Amino acid sequence: MHKYVCYISMRKSENIRELEYLASSQWGMFTSAQARALGVRGTQVSRMAEAGTVEVMRRGVYRYTVGEETSHSYVKAAWLAAYPTPTAAERLRLRPLDAVVAGRTAAALHGVGDLHEDPYAFIVCARRQTSVADLEFHTWPLDERDVTFVEGLPVTTMERTIADLVRGRQDPGHVQQAVADASAKGIDLVRLEALLDGLGPGGTIAAESARALARDTSQEALELAVAEAMRSLGEVMLEVTRMMVSQDGEAGFREAVETLARLEDMAGDGGRPMVATVSRDLACSMRALIEGARASSVSQRDGKQDDG
Repeated sequence: MHKYVCYISMRKSENIRELEYLASSQWGMFTSAQARALGVRGTQVSRMAEAGTVEVMRRGVYRYTVGEETSHSYVKAAWLAAYPTPTAAERLRLRPLDAVVAGRTAAALHGVGDLHEDPYAFIVCARRQTSVADLEFHTWPLDERDVTFVEGLPVTTMERTIADLVRGRQDPGHVQQAVADASAKGIDLVRLEALLDGLGPGGTIAAESARALARDTSQEALELAVAEAMRSLGEVMLEVTRMMVSQDGEAGFREAVETLARLEDMAGDGGRPMVATVSRDLACSMRALIEGARASSVSQRDGKQDDG
């Protein structure tokens, strides 16, 4: 009898260790169904929760309290709850994937837009219903190229996420914010337009916004490159100016002043603010150099006259 009790105790310990190992591959989490599959009864899990070893993330999903808390933990818990029996590793090997984070929840994971991540939205490969208020399942067609991974979770790409926000009839203001944020991060405009095609006025507006933002971003990048090039060139210009005013006398001064005038014209270009700023800085440096050199020249000339 004693040996039997010891065996049972050892077996329970082994089951708990297996559960801990499983949880370590699932952001520190496990489901009740997974615990049962490993021989850990519900009463054991309840005692672990009472002892503070694990905490309840949502109905049927627990997280070990030891270790660093993962970001978007409630999204991950909801994904585990969508299909609670198989392990995360088993589910991620499936093709097609059984559940992909989508819509507002995907936008939150990508850090675009200002929508709350819940209710948690997923695209599933087979129709299923749920009575859980904070879970949404969609059976929208999904191409594998429109799936990426964020922190180990399968998530729709930013392009597909925007299309799904339109498809799900989210507020246009929220969609526009998501488009702006995604454009700043960098999106595939061709793919986005293809995904938005056929989604009605909302899709047309989102595509136009993305195109406009892409043009603005390209122009800004070009201007930034020009400004950086001017900044590098400016160092050479200042050195040349220093040599001109020190070696070429009055002719050098005249040429330096003409260069300064051109820089000041560029500094007044309101259409290219970055270039204008660089030009203004260079003009200030050049003006100070010219004035200093002229003052030095005058001082030297006056000194020679006094000696005479």
